Amino acid sequence: MRANKLFIFGLLALAACTQQPAVALDASNPIHCMAAFNVTAVIGKQAGNSKLQLESIARALFESEKLGSRRAIDDAKLETMKLAQDRLAQDGDATQSLAVECAKKQDADPAFEARVPDLLVKSQEWDPSA
Repeated sequence: MRANKLFIFGLLALAACTQQPAVALDASNPIHCMAAFNVTAVIGKQAGNSKLQLESIARALFESEKLGSRRAIDDAKLETMKLAQDRLAQDGDATQSLAVECAKKQDADPAFEARVPDLLVKSQEWDPSA
């Protein structure tokens, strides 16, 4: 029994030593916004809320366009997925706060408002099940 406790304690200590510090979430970072919108799209899909799902995908697509090149977007996908899995999927409050802040920035951007119809069409193409 004592050996099991020591083993578990050792694993916990190792995990504590190897954990990376939490990333400060930033609504001006397109990758952070993409991650938040990807998580909210999954939430929308799981809840059967296709409006939330499509809007979230459209918002994520708009953020991806800020990255410019296809290569930059591809490179960002891994970072987006890691942030979504490691932080946002575990912290609903952080996800909601970040998504709201990112959406406010987009809503204040005339370029976003002009692109909404096209982005919604693209989001439907991206996930036809929505």
